[in-house]
Amino acid sequence: MMAATVLVVDDERKIRELVGDYLRREGCRVFDAASGEEALAVTRRQRPDLIVLDLGLPDVDGAELSRLLRAESAVPIVTRAWREQARPEQLPPDGKDA
Repeated sequence: MMAATVLVVDDERKIRELVGDYLRREGCRVFDAASGEEALAVTRRQRPDLIVLDLGLPDVDGAELSRLLRAESAVPIVTRAWREQARPEQLPPDGKDA
């Protein structure tokens, strides 16, 4: 069986490396991209089995990039978002960080 190919898209190098390290330990082939433009190019070239996508890329809205990727491929996309130091008043009324 061939190893799954995963594309990790995040503008922060340390995040790409950390996620990539975990995926490699599980036997995946990992490619990464630091921008939306790079993610599209890598997707076209490598045809990943899964994309892990940061929604907060500086060059393109993550939702828009998801639509662009989806227009070209049925690859599953796992999205993630990072909230910069959420203050208590920014949390939902139930106190859970959604």
